[in-house]
Amino acid sequence: MYWRAAEYYGFFSDPERKKHWKNSVRCFRQAASFMGHRWDILEIPFDGIRLPGYFFSPTEEETPLPTLMLLSGFDGTMEESWFGIAAHALDDGYNVMMFEGPGQAAMCHLYPERPFMPDFEKPAGAAVDLAISRPDVDSQRLALMGFSLGGYFAARAAVYDKRISACVLNSPIVDMYGYFAGSALKNLLDLPEEDYEAAMQAVPIIRWVIETFGRRFGAKTVPAIFEKMREFNILDKVGEIACPTLSLVGEGEGEEARSQTDYFYERVSGPKAKYVFTEEEGADAHCQVGNLPLMSGVVLSWLKGIDWGKDA
Repeated sequence: MYWRAAEYYGFFSDPERKKHWKNSVRCFRQAASFMGHRWDILEIPFDGIRLPGYFFSPTEEETPLPTLMLLSGFDGTMEESWFGIAAHALDDGYNVMMFEGPGQAAMCHLYPERPFMPDFEKPAGAAVDLAISRPDVDSQRLALMGFSLGGYFAARAAVYDKRISACVLNSPIVDMYGYFAGSALKNLLDLPEEDYEAAMQAVPIIRWVIETFGRRFGAKTVPAIFEKMREFNILDKVGEIACPTLSLVGEGEGEEARSQTDYFYERVSGPKAKYVFTEEEGADAHCQVGNLPLMSGVVLSWLKGIDWGKDA
């Protein structure tokens, strides 16, 4: 996590950022050998490239088991997901598959020319292809969970890919432009492009924001970044999700996050549940970073109670 923190706060224009990412991955993979689970490093074929991933199983046998697929968001890493819910899911008897698509943390280093995709069902579908090809995966019990911006990516996948048996969104994002409209990034909209270099030299956080958002969305200016965000929208498609869904949000995440969660929950067509984490629970922050075991418990309890892929 020290290497990860160094990577997170680095600049993409500085080669040290990629070195820090490589070291964080190296440490995780060394540690994985001592975690007591069968595991594989994945390279998922997709559109001429290889999406990175991991597959962990709670047993040495290749018995088909329910599988929880984990998808991070804007800047979270696969490795971080281990500490969020993966270890708990393995203890509950689930396979855990972690993967990333274009624009996400590892992909920004491996394929910097491949930014976020609004049609994320395509890379997610490639991951599902690989998952259901494995003899240790029960293809009828395949859950996809998205964290942070993964709340859009996973929801978008569930709209189009009916092989996904259940979907957990933490939290649901149906309109990415609206989600970021109130963010500090908006303060840079009126900054002339010719002033970018001076501003980035004078204020390091401006450099970080422009470089990081620009790399992930494949745009060079803040107005162009926001225009890209408009493409990430499923407002008129939420009703097409028919698998069981669990919507999670913290009461301290802000009005927009709560509003988009409510929009999704009210319009999704399949069996559904919603959980709002509170300050009293110590879990009101984004993705429940203050109480990850509680979040894991809520998700795993819900998964135990659903009728996989069927109306309820």
